[in-house]
Amino acid sequence: MARLLAKIIPTPDPKGLCLVKTIHGFHMLVDPTTGKGLEETIFLYGTYEEGTLRIMNDILRDGDTFIDIGANIGLMSLHAATIVSGSGNVLSFEPLPGAYDMLVRNITLNGFGNIEAINLAIGSMNATVDIFDNPAINRASSSLIRPNHAETRHRIAIKRLDDYLEEHGYNSIRCIKIDVEGWELEVLKGAVNTLSGQGAPICVIECSTLHPIFGGDIQDIYTLLRSTNSYRLFRLAGGKEKRSKLIEINNKEDLPKHDNLFCFLLEHIEKLPNRMFG
Repeated sequence: MARLLAKIIPTPDPKGLCLVKTIHGFHMLVDPTTGKGLEETIFLYGTYEEGTLRIMNDILRDGDTFIDIGANIGLMSLHAATIVSGSGNVLSFEPLPGAYDMLVRNITLNGFGNIEAINLAIGSMNATVDIFDNPAINRASSSLIRPNHAETRHRIAIKRLDDYLEEHGYNSIRCIKIDVEGWELEVLKGAVNTLSGQGAPICVIECSTLHPIFGGDIQDIYTLLRSTNSYRLFRLAGGKEKRSKLIEINNKEDLPKHDNLFCFLLEHIEKLPNRMFG
């Protein structure tokens, strides 16, 4: 309905930073002129990846810890913060300086005290690396993988998730979302301890063939998750933008070309509503 109305009713012509009230009840600063994608979609429709956000409503509970790796300007972090409430918390990792600044502004704008914005990349090593802007697409397309064409780079710190959580005393994580433009496999390699034990988290991971995946391909992500803790992988029948049921991915050939993977242990599935699954 929102998309239909947007076609009928003229929308303002954005000139830069805009304040938008999302359909989820919180406000966001976005700049639709940064390129097509997340910020333009939020400006036009008040949401982005609504199918994923809907699933988060069922996954997360009051008091949970949610980790947002590749938080960008904060849509999923803000949405998670409204669900886990004041007794839960959100760790939002965003290494790109401009996106991190917007993330902090959006957290402050909504007065959320349960989100910690962390200007750090997550990967399989503890080091200092370059992250590259990709303005030809949008702010969210910045990547730790060097593009073929020359773009602005930023020197950033990177850390293994296992090490960060141990150092800061986090031992109970409900869900980890990973959207890092081809760096997903590296994030998983640095989180094997977190993903291996009892009480391992649910994972929501971008799976895309539209850009290179550092150190492998989408099939390697499938193999790592299945071998680490017998995770079962699902996708939304209608894609991440639409509310729909989850359908299981039973082999590598069924992996989506560009969508999100929802990764559960059997213990998660047994406690989730049956209506989530097709």
